Amino acid sequence: MMGRAIPMFVDPPHPEAIVERTEKLLENAKQVQRRVLENLLEKHGGCDYLRRFQADRKIDIQTFRERIPLITYEDIDGDIQRIAQEEKHSDLLCCEETVHFHRSGGTSGGKLKILPVTATARETLVDYFTTVDAWFQMKSKWHATTNDGIGMTFFFGGDFSKTANGKELLQVSSWLARSSVCAYRQTPACFACPLEVVLCKDFHQSMYCQLLCGLIRSSEVVVMSSLIISILATALTFLRENWEEMCNDIETGKLSGRITDDTLRLALSNILNAPNPDLASRIRAECSKDSWAGILMRVWPKLRFISAIATGPMLQFVDHFDFFSDSKIPVLTLLYGSSEGCIAINPHPDAHPNDVTYVFLPQMGYYEFRNVKDSSVVEISDVTVGEEYEFVLTNLSGLWRYKMGDVLKCIGFFHSSPEFRFLGRENVLVSVAHENIYEYEMTSAVESAAKLHLFPGAHLMGYTTTVYTKCLPGNYVVFWELQLDHPASEDDHQEELEQCCLAIENGLNEKYRRDRNLGTIGPIEIILVKPGSFSALSQQAQATRCSNQMKQTRTYKLDHPAVQFLYSSAQQKFRNTRLPNK
Repeated sequence: MMGRAIPMFVDPPHPEAIVERTEKLLENAKQVQRRVLENLLEKHGGCDYLRRFQADRKIDIQTFRERIPLITYEDIDGDIQRIAQEEKHSDLLCCEETVHFHRSGGTSGGKLKILPVTATARETLVDYFTTVDAWFQMKSKWHATTNDGIGMTFFFGGDFSKTANGKELLQVSSWLARSSVCAYRQTPACFACPLEVVLCKDFHQSMYCQLLCGLIRSSEVVVMSSLIISILATALTFLRENWEEMCNDIETGKLSGRITDDTLRLALSNILNAPNPDLASRIRAECSKDSWAGILMRVWPKLRFISAIATGPMLQFVDHFDFFSDSKIPVLTLLYGSSEGCIAINPHPDAHPNDVTYVFLPQMGYYEFRNVKDSSVVEISDVTVGEEYEFVLTNLSGLWRYKMGDVLKCIGFFHSSPEFRFLGRENVLVSVAHENIYEYEMTSAVESAAKLHLFPGAHLMGYTTTVYTKCLPGNYVVFWELQLDHPASEDDHQEELEQCCLAIENGLNEKYRRDRNLGTIGPIEIILVKPGSFSALSQQAQATRCSNQMKQTRTYKLDHPAVQFLYSSAQQKFRNTRLPNK
């Protein structure tokens, strides 16, 4: 396929006009936001939820902000379950019928959620992904480099089920893959594998075939992408475990017997249609090397860039892909979205993930921001540069003043819309001594410690945290999985790993450090787990949740099965008994 640049999500008509319209909306963010909220209140003011907090059916913006409380998912879980079961629409959360449900990836402390989606919200979602692609086309230097190849894009559209009343329940990425507007359907020649592979319900068979197609067409691949970068990391782990079998398929021209789906076998027959021992030999030679440093460039020599969400908890994966590409392949993050709503874009799409910021598209919902320090709540035009906020969303499907749990820092303004950096989740860990370490604090401390103190040739492949309180004093435990460029014993680097423990503690808040110095909290412990442990954990989660997003949950309670699994995978433990800075 030559001459056409590859769309990431939706092939946008008239991208110049879309970008021009978007910039005008951003220039008038305050007015657009007010209009969005006024329209929502006019349309849904009579719904059961809003009437619980007012005496009559009329509600204006002032009344909305005074009377409607900030909520979490637990506050409306019962309402959503009723919507998912009712045969007839009853205006519980809004006055528009739900057409399908989105399922969360389970990163909010491991809790899965289902979120209603109206027809209006679904149309807006199409507009959102169209805007993301148009912005990328017009604002990125990398987009034009894809016009001489194909994309190796990992989507899993077969991952869906139905609610009790027959509505589809699926993740945003699965909805997109199944949608008529998806680039896979609009421009199939732009992608390495056929649509039937993407729509397969069996995750492992789909992953195998998506990778196999990418290997067969490796000389054509110019971009590797998915919605979030952890899916790409899982794909590479899957390749590492199965490359020999895939090479045998390529060498013989016959598909492995593990693929039992007849639709897949038929779809692959047009790609795997003859023996190719030379290609199999080339891939086998690269994958069999002790080190996979630079493997992406060696297997896919024309690869130009990687596209996936890689901010917040996903940022750790960037170092992995620097390793896999010898730091020659940039990772581009284009969007900020969730199951509750896709609402922001990266205005500078070529920025390194460390520098990515987001601007909220004011037409996609109504946004408020709760100051982390004093809990004051402000509208989009009233945020202060340098302050940290929890994002509060009112969407088009009946979530009213919904606390997303995402912590953002305002670093400036883009036109009249604030520009935010994503810090992480505000979920509180199970504290040891009422010190309340937030997830985003721990994430920042862990990643900073790894970057500063890990020994050369070691790469942090995955981590999560728990609190050990079965003895006194209790302490935080951080599970790490390391990948080494060259086989070595971590015992040779005990000093560096103990220094990592101390660096994590110095990166936590003043209350924690004071309690450590008082002896009411024990020293942080790093437990190194077996290679592949986090991949196995993700695959277990995928099997038990019917979820393919495979985001790594950053904090678990001690009794969670994931923690028990990681303890069973432990290889070595490290502590630093020195006290952190006061």
